[in-house]
Amino acid sequence: MIIVKALKTVFIGLAIFALHGLLLWHLIQQAPAKTPLPIPKPIMVNLITPPPPVKTPPPVQTVKPAPKKPILKKPVKKVKKVKRVKRVKKVKKIVKKRKKWVKKSKTKTRRVKPKTKSVKRQTVSHSIPVAQTLPMPTTRQTAIAQPVAKPIRTAHSSQGGQGNSRRAGRQLKVATTPPSYKAAYLHNPPPAYPRISKRRGEEGKVLLRVKVNQQGRAALVKLHQSSGSTRLDNAARKAVNRWRFVPAKKAGKTVSGWVIVPVVFKLR
Repeated sequence: MIIVKALKTVFIGLAIFALHGLLLWHLIQQAPAKTPLPIPKPIMVNLITPPPPVKTPPPVQTVKPAPKKPILKKPVKKVKKVKRVKRVKKVKKIVKKRKKWVKKSKTKTRRVKPKTKSVKRQTVSHSIPVAQTLPMPTTRQTAIAQPVAKPIRTAHSSQGGQGNSRRAGRQLKVATTPPSYKAAYLHNPPPAYPRISKRRGEEGKVLLRVKVNQQGRAALVKLHQSSGSTRLDNAARKAVNRWRFVPAKKAGKTVSGWVIVPVVFKLR
């Protein structure tokens, strides 16, 4: 029974396959015959250039001739003949008159001066000594100090006649030496030149009145004479305030004293 069923399924499958094959063969025969496609002909293309534009000539402008300027004749100046006239110089005779010299009698008159006894008076002169700054080697711009006056020694004396002279002889003459800053071992640097003063070309001389104490330091610095520029005055005052001095001496003892320090600012 099983074999019979298997054979039936085989026959049924073969029959279906055969029907499909018949249908395909029938469809192939009914399909229209293929017609050959026509070969396309090539298309020829030619580039046609447009004709050049015809240039129209510009209209001819008629140039009018410029009017001729009339030629002006220069007037001829008539030259007059000048007759030369000779001048005759008249010579005048100069008669020199002789002057008669009259001798004047000279009379000398002598004046009699009354004899008076001259009394010699001794005066005491007090002057402020001024010292000189040492020039220090610097670059282009340096501050140089110049002397103003030389120190003068003072002596105590009395005024009067013979009695006063006796008293003056009894008194001892005490010499005082003013403060100084010229010593080489002090090494006082010159004041710095302000930059603004350099640019503006400011120059000048400053006189400072310095009070030197017993230790040789500047206790007080005053402006004695200005240079005309506050910048230069301040620069000189700052520098001198740091300087060292040789203190004044009186009878062999160090004392405080005043000295004038000149400082010159000059551009080289």
